[in-house]
Amino acid sequence: MTQHSLGEFEELVLLMVAAQHDEAYGVTILEGLEEKLKRK
Repeated sequence: MTQHSLGEFEELVLLMVAAQHDEAYGVTILEGLEEKLKRK
C-alpha cells in the first residue's frame, strides 16, 4: 500500500481554512495566504 502525505501548499491551505472557519472561501483563503506568507 502506498503512503501519501500532504505537500506544503496543501497543508497551508487546510490550516487557513481551519483558521477562517465560516469565512473560508477561495478568495479569502488566497488573501490570507498572501498576507501570512508576504508573497503573491
